[in-house]
Amino acid sequence: MNANGGAPDNSALDREPTIALAAFSAMPMSAFLVDAQGDMVLHTSRAAHRFAGMRDIGDARGTLAFSDLTGLETATLLDRLRAALPRGHITLPMRVAGATQETKALPFHLSLLRHDGVRQPLYMLAQDLVSAGAEALRVAHDLRKRETENAAALRAHLTELQRTLLSMETFANAASHDLRTPINAITGLLDLFTRKFGDGLPETAGTYLGHIQRAADQLDTITDALLTHAKSAAAPLELQKLSMRAAVQQSVDGLAPRLRLLATGISVQGPDLQVMAEPALLRIMLDNLVSNALKHGVDKRPLNVMITSTVEDAGATLEIADTGRGFDPAKAQAIFAPFQRLDNERDGTGIGLSTCNEICKRHGWRIDAASDGESGAQFTIHIPRVFAV
Repeated sequence: MNANGGAPDNSALDREPTIALAAFSAMPMSAFLVDAQGDMVLHTSRAAHRFAGMRDIGDARGTLAFSDLTGLETATLLDRLRAALPRGHITLPMRVAGATQETKALPFHLSLLRHDGVRQPLYMLAQDLVSAGAEALRVAHDLRKRETENAAALRAHLTELQRTLLSMETFANAASHDLRTPINAITGLLDLFTRKFGDGLPETAGTYLGHIQRAADQLDTITDALLTHAKSAAAPLELQKLSMRAAVQQSVDGLAPRLRLLATGISVQGPDLQVMAEPALLRIMLDNLVSNALKHGVDKRPLNVMITSTVEDAGATLEIADTGRGFDPAKAQAIFAPFQRLDNERDGTGIGLSTCNEICKRHGWRIDAASDGESGAQFTIHIPRVFAV
C-alpha cells in the first residue's frame, strides 16, 4: 500500500537498473567492473577523471580493455586477477591522467560479482582507500622520522661546529699571547741592540737589522690578524640596528694618518642604510675594506675611494671602490681565502679579506669583488631585505 492507501508503487522497482547504474557511477572512489575477457563493463566517474584514456570512452558503460589502463598484457592481467581473488585485494600499475601519464602502483579491493541474468561473473575492483591512506600515513611517518633524524644530526653538527669555533678562538688567544711574548722580546732586543751598537755597525749589518725589524713587525701584525679572524668566526652575534653611514664614517675617521695621506679623496654617497649587525664585527669589516682600498694605489695616479650605498628590491648594497691597481679578475674568488696575497709588494697579512668574508657569512650577507686588473677594484656587500631595516 502507498501512503494514500492505494496500490503499491512499483515505479522505483521498474527503474532499479538505472538507479543501480547511477549509484555505481557516483561512488566516491575509482571502481571498475571487468568481464572475463578483460573488457571494462562499468566504471565510476572518479575513475574516468583519474586514469589516462578514460575520458574518451563516454559514459559509465563505455567499452575499454582494462589492460589499457595498466600497461599489462590482457592475459597477464587476467592471470593476476584470478590469482588474487582468494586474497580479496590486488595492486596494479595504473596510468594516471596527466601530461606525463605517470604509472602508479595502486591497491584495489577485488571480488567476483555474480548476478542473475548475467552470463558470466564479473571482477569488481574498488580502490582500497584504507590501504592507500595507510600507505600515505606510513610515507608521512617515514618522512617525519627522517626530518627528525636530520634535525637531530644538524643540531649535533651545529653544536660541534660551535665547539670547534670556540676552540679556535681559545687557540687564537693562547697563540697570540704565546707568540707576542717572544716577538716583543725580539723587537725589544733589536731596538736595544740598534741604540747601543748601531753607530758602529757596517752599512750591510744595518740593512740586515732593518730586515729583521720589519719581519718582526710583520709577524706581530699577522698575530693580531689571526686573533681578529678567529673572533670574526666565533664571537657571539649581538645584532643591533645600526646606521651604515655612521659606521662607515667612523671607520674613515679612524684611519691612521699614514693611510689618510695615501688618498686623494674619500667620498661617501647614497642613502643611509639601517642594518641589523654586530657593531664590533661591522667595524672590523669596514676598516679592512677601506684600508685595503688605500693600500693599492698606483704611483702618479690619483687614488680615490668611493663608498656608495644603494637600496634595491631584494635588499641593499654597499660598494667600496677605488682607482688603484686592481687585481686579476680571474682571482676574484681566491682573494677571499686566508693568506691569499695577490700583491706581495704591499703590506698585508692575506687575512683581512678572508675576515670580511667570514663576517658577511655570519650576518647572512654576501661579499663579492670585481676588477679589470688596471683601473681599480670594487668590493660589494649584498644585504638581503630581511637584514636591511
